[in-house]
Amino acid sequence: MAALLLSLATLAHAGTYVWKITDPDPTKSTQSPTYSGGNFHCTFGGGVSYNERYGQRGLLGADGYGNGNNEGDYADCSGMITTTYTWHAGPGQTVATDPLPLYVIVMEKCHVRAYGPSATAAPVVGICDTGLGVSSALAQSKLPSGVTFGSAEWTTTRYTVATGGQTVTLTCTPRAQCSTPSAYASLLYTPAITPITVRLDGTTKDTAGSDNILVGQGCTAYIQVRSLPSGTITFSNFNWGVSGQIVKNFVTGFLQASPPAYPYGHVNYLTSTDATGPSLHWYWSQGLYIGANNQVTCSAVVSVNGTAIGAVTANRGVAVYDPSYLASNMPGGCQIIGQGTSGVSLNSDMEWTAQALTPLFFTARFGNPGVIYYTQLCSLNRDLGSTIPFGKDISTVTNGYVLDTELIYSTINTPGGTWWADGASQAASGDVPSIGLDLKSAVTQQDGFKTFLMYVPPGTDSMAVPLHELDWNINCNAHLLLLSGGQWSPHPPGTIGVTADLYFNVSPPNWPVWNDVYVGSGP
Repeated sequence: MAALLLSLATLAHAGTYVWKITDPDPTKSTQSPTYSGGNFHCTFGGGVSYNERYGQRGLLGADGYGNGNNEGDYADCSGMITTTYTWHAGPGQTVATDPLPLYVIVMEKCHVRAYGPSATAAPVVGICDTGLGVSSALAQSKLPSGVTFGSAEWTTTRYTVATGGQTVTLTCTPRAQCSTPSAYASLLYTPAITPITVRLDGTTKDTAGSDNILVGQGCTAYIQVRSLPSGTITFSNFNWGVSGQIVKNFVTGFLQASPPAYPYGHVNYLTSTDATGPSLHWYWSQGLYIGANNQVTCSAVVSVNGTAIGAVTANRGVAVYDPSYLASNMPGGCQIIGQGTSGVSLNSDMEWTAQALTPLFFTARFGNPGVIYYTQLCSLNRDLGSTIPFGKDISTVTNGYVLDTELIYSTINTPGGTWWADGASQAASGDVPSIGLDLKSAVTQQDGFKTFLMYVPPGTDSMAVPLHELDWNINCNAHLLLLSGGQWSPHPPGTIGVTADLYFNVSPPNWPVWNDVYVGSGP
């Protein structure tokens, strides 16, 4: 898979965890990185030895550690260097919100050097070992005076992946040693680490730096490092995971320029291909008014300067919010209105009210609340018999659920509909499905309706998500009694000819999905 090249100059950001090197010496500030555990000394002909530790500032705030410019009968820089990094709150933070990193990239750089002339023609004894896998004895050469001169010098940079956590401890045992009069030995070991993290775009940060998002707001994730010197970092072999109810998108559209409008509405889910890309974009469709704790995770192979150094995983938590909402119905029942053979219709009156409230934390950021509206699907199965001899019977069948007269309860490119800003008083809408029975002798009706309360959060990358689903049905089987004054009667006699059934769908609601639209005369 193609590697993802990260621009290190743009990845560092304030308000997050940072690494600090903690010195065991209580007299030193933890703000000034230092090292511990080294054993560095030079012994001169007079038998005097001393340890030297100097504070050369290295990469990412680390110190160089070693000694140099020391000449004597014996020069030795050796011992174990232990460096402990602790995960702290970043600048200006009292509470750090980034999760403990699961993995970190470690860069270790070590320069070792030793040399000196022999008092005789005997070889000069010594060794240079970076502690990072490169070592050698001193190379021998002849001086013009005929004595032997021994020397070695190495600089090694090594990149590795280490397990993260609250603390990360590195150890290295370099050595630069030479045994001869006028010997010289020095080393400089400089480590640096950087956490591997997940970055989220589209979320709203709170004062502690935590990620928050509303259902229906787009979120994009990347795996990244903060910074790392002297290395080009790339990632490959991505594998993303997101907890909670998520979708790729919800789309409505036209198959032709003229009505009927909106002949399709589909919800698309993330595929395995989406989950293996260098970034991932999605929408949560369900959360909690108090925030649902969901996780975004990515596993990948990390490479430095084109060489893979290991498999890593990073994660980040997100609080996903629903708006609070109220939804109720007022069914008016079904009835046949009018008698005789003129002006007769079958009506079913259904009304709804709704109200939603986006958490103020989000409305303060975006400057406006979300909106709500209703979308309705219908499944019609109707047969009407004619009273006129040789007249035309009418049959209407949708063969499943279709969009009911465009997006009938909204203003998405549909004149006459209504958006309701959330936080306002309860908004009302409804439907009166009716069938004209003039010059008809019989009616059979088995209609189903799915009415969805939809919510669109604020923000430019936002889409509608369903909050509530109301399912209801109309069932009718009746005929006209011409010999009884043109009265309508249930069929067969003695049965309830017109009924209405109503129920709410379980939470979470399904999505309104359709492939056609009913515009009053059949799909």
